[in-house]
Amino acid sequence: MAAEPYVPSRAATLRRGLAVVRRRLLTIAAAVVLVPAIAYAVSKAQDPVYEGRATVLATFKDPAAGVTEDDTFNRDDAQRFAATQAGIARTPALADRVARSLGGGATGGDVLDDSAVAPRTGTDLIDFALRDGDRGRALRGAEAYAREFVAYRGELERQALDRAADELRARLRELEARGLRDSSVYRELAERRRRVRTQAALPDASVQFVSREDEATTVSPRTARNVALGLALGLLLGLALAFLREALDTRVRSGDEVVDALGLPVLGRVPKPGRRRRGRRSGRGGAGRPVVLEAPEGREAEAFRKIRTNLSFAALDEPFRTVQVVSATAGEGKTTTAANLAAALARGGQRVVLVDLDLRQPALGAAFGLSGAGIADVLAGDGRVEDALVEVPVDGGSLEVLAAGSAARGGSELLASAPVRDALEPLAERADVVVVDGPPWVESGDGPALSAHVDALLVVVRLGEARRDEVAELRKALAASPARKIGVVLTGIESEDGSGYAYGHVTAGRALSAGRP
Repeated sequence: MAAEPYVPSRAATLRRGLAVVRRRLLTIAAAVVLVPAIAYAVSKAQDPVYEGRATVLATFKDPAAGVTEDDTFNRDDAQRFAATQAGIARTPALADRVARSLGGGATGGDVLDDSAVAPRTGTDLIDFALRDGDRGRALRGAEAYAREFVAYRGELERQALDRAADELRARLRELEARGLRDSSVYRELAERRRRVRTQAALPDASVQFVSREDEATTVSPRTARNVALGLALGLLLGLALAFLREALDTRVRSGDEVVDALGLPVLGRVPKPGRRRRGRRSGRGGAGRPVVLEAPEGREAEAFRKIRTNLSFAALDEPFRTVQVVSATAGEGKTTTAANLAAALARGGQRVVLVDLDLRQPALGAAFGLSGAGIADVLAGDGRVEDALVEVPVDGGSLEVLAAGSAARGGSELLASAPVRDALEPLAERADVVVVDGPPWVESGDGPALSAHVDALLVVVRLGEARRDEVAELRKALAASPARKIGVVLTGIESEDGSGYAYGHVTAGRALSAGRP
């Protein structure tokens, strides 16, 4: 039956994102602190720049109104008029005049670069701004700019009126030449010329200087704003770096990733043991005395009891007698899971035999304090299975352990031999369940070879240590094995890993319906 593709819910996706944030909190915090600190340092190193502001009133009107028959102004477009005045204020000729009035070696280009002119929306006001490193010079410069504009605009106005007067004078001369000096047209044009000359002699009231601000504002550096922007940028950068590091990290971090990679349901989640228990383990992959026997009421023991329950659900439709606990590499908790699962099954009232067939790195004998002959000696023809079995006292059921034995080291070639099946068959008749601890699958070919002699496989993956390529290789090996794949046990759990499963729990329906590779 093909495995259905896993589609994470929104809640699962959110939990996975929050898990990334928790794991990379130091990276995010470093960016959040460092970027604003750099922004603050750069701001403090900059020379201050101040901006002075002044205001001019520019009232829309036609300077030649009632003077000529040629109307060149759109009287209804006051907005266009204001924009035109702002454009006039940015001409090089005016900028040169402002520079001369300021002195100090300033040029018209400097004025244009360090200033801004903009009409104020919804009004007839035009704002002039000029920036300078000196607060007083910024204020004086803005006022000089505005006043020079008023003067310049008045000159343009008078020039326009002078041209209108000259045009009217030319038309009057034409009428005089034709002898129409006493005509009504002549008298009307003469009156217009008189009004134009009068208007030209008066100050231009359409453009007036209004005011200058009393204080120049600091436009650079804006330390508070830069630090705030640095804080926001630092947060975004920190999150980006966190998720980039997560993408480059090939370690499997969540149960969802395991489900996606293996196509198997999660049967349980084993928390990371406390420091005291970790200190009792020796070597890579070393397993201490089963916590189910040593501390049966603890959190770890409860995790294995839940695995026992879910394993019984998985056996409802397809019973199995021998189950091999497998992992991609050493150090993922395979041996610990096998020992505690066997103890949990025994405490549940079942007859259980635990066999150590990891002949490369045998550890079950040390975990139970056993020595002497074991399964390797039996396979080598040096003893009987019944003589090598050691009973471990367990309340409720029966637990017998078959350690690797004295011939284990270097005896991995025995796993491919026919005596393995001959040794396991009587054990399956002797017990309700035979739990086999085999070699890692990716590091050697002994594990897959051993799976030909068992009914089912239980996979162990340590979150935060197993790598994606190793899990992918494990999936290929599992697909080639004829044994039934029951599910996955996640080990090394420190907190919620962002998967869609509650701690140590999977529903029976999910366990029974999940596809197998």
